Order: sequence, then structure tokens, then C-alpha cells
Amino acid sequence: MDVDLPDVVAEVRFPDGWRIVAAHVSVIERPGA
Repeated sequence: MDVDLPDVVAEVRFPDGWRIVAAHVSVIERPGA
């Protein structure tokens, strides 16, 4: 799953690979998903 949003206002990366991207729509991305 690869998400690229032009309106991203915040991106938080966790050591275990999780990434939370906060924009108009919150996207939770996990490796291999």
C-alpha cells in the first residue's frame, strides 16, 4: 500500500514501520498490507 497525498499536513513514523499520515483523510499504512 503506497499512499501519496498532496495535502498531507503531518506524517508520523514509528520504529516498527507503521506510519500515520494525517491529512483531510487519515491514512494508516502498514508494510506488506
